[in-house]
Amino acid sequence: MWWEQHERDAPELVPTPFLQSIFDHGNVVGEVARGYVPHGLLIGGPPLSLEDRAQRTREAIDAGARVIYEAAFLADGVFVAVDILERVSDGYVLIEVKSTLDVGDKHIPDVAVQLYALERAGLNVVRAELMHLNRECRYPDLTNLFVREDVTERAREALQSMPAQIARLQSILAGELPTVAIGGHCSTPYACAFERRCWPAKEADGITTLHNLRKAKAAKMIAAGCVSITQLPSDYRATGPAARQIESLRSGHSIIDARLGNALRQFTPPLAFLDFETIAPPIPRWPGLAPMAKVPVQFSVYTVDENGEREHPWLAEGALDPRPALADALLTACAGAQTVLAYQAEFEKSRIKELAAALPDRAAALLDLESRIADVLPVVRDFTYHPAYGGSFSLKKVLPALVDGLGYDDLELADGASAATLLEKLLFDSASLGAEGVAHARSVLTKYCGRDTYGLVRLHARLWELAAAQGAGA
Repeated sequence: MWWEQHERDAPELVPTPFLQSIFDHGNVVGEVARGYVPHGLLIGGPPLSLEDRAQRTREAIDAGARVIYEAAFLADGVFVAVDILERVSDGYVLIEVKSTLDVGDKHIPDVAVQLYALERAGLNVVRAELMHLNRECRYPDLTNLFVREDVTERAREALQSMPAQIARLQSILAGELPTVAIGGHCSTPYACAFERRCWPAKEADGITTLHNLRKAKAAKMIAAGCVSITQLPSDYRATGPAARQIESLRSGHSIIDARLGNALRQFTPPLAFLDFETIAPPIPRWPGLAPMAKVPVQFSVYTVDENGEREHPWLAEGALDPRPALADALLTACAGAQTVLAYQAEFEKSRIKELAAALPDRAAALLDLESRIADVLPVVRDFTYHPAYGGSFSLKKVLPALVDGLGYDDLELADGASAATLLEKLLFDSASLGAEGVAHARSVLTKYCGRDTYGLVRLHARLWELAAAQGAGA
């Protein structure tokens, strides 16, 4: 908080593509929500000053406005902007809009601080609500897109400590940079943008990389002087991947389990390698979809058989429902494969089951395909460890560690969050990209999705090499 206020131009405050996509979705949901509490007056945001926004809100209230969007209030040095303020017969309803499917504990302080500012401004708030997306809603019927959940009691309970909290925070902001010990709070309920300033640099052998180690426990270890995994006491108890990680880092060598070959033999050829890219729009656009439903709109399939290796890329065009065409292309691409390999395959399996439910005329073929999908991740996790994994078994860590010269650093687009953001832009707002921008977007998306499947082809081959070198399964 101190850095956010005193270093407002800090590079850490520039949102990542993933965070920006969350902000964009939140803005869209906020705007759509206004249509469900209609005929309101919108108070302008920046470049208006906070004081001007609060003054305009007061004028709207005095003029009898029934609904106000982004109603602004300043009280005791605290500024709030209420998503929707609704006048009712006996007072006001405060409505906080969230682009989530449920009410969480982390949302209540947002409502409570707004309640504090409104009541300090003299408003009689009779109810506080959190308006969120309805997981039961299905396109095209969006009449029940939102749920308005009464959180008045919870907000008033949180309100009791608000004056003391505000005074404490204002005192901190007025002082020098506070000293705060690292711990689980650095990522709960939200990740701190400034985490790297406080935590040790994330080296490949850093204690924070120990597989499945909780952040709070890592902080205690660091405070006790254990910064590296190699500094763990000899009697430190670890099992599974964490144990192999410790052994690998202490020895400086990769760990290859002698059972790797047997694990690979479960993948019966001919093989196909599959990766989906999805979008999850908060406002559903295609039949039967719920808010935030993950929808595959792109795939890459690599087939490996007696005819060699061949890529089968597919990417949706336009805003029409892509699922029928995607399903047909996917079934064709994978037709000859006995085993279809994916990395973290439960994601692909879930998407295919959802496609089968949405496309009953293709359901049998899709479910047959789903039954042939197998996961490479458990094989990597349970039978290998390389020091360069850094405690992670993501493909982006494993691939460059095991396959020389093959990673993601050479790609213009190199992460799933950026891909999803660009896919939504390409499908729903292509006019803003222009013809050249559309062509470029399709090119970088195809390269990114293809890297996952081509990388998996090479990883699978490399695993067999490692198994052969160990005499695995012999």
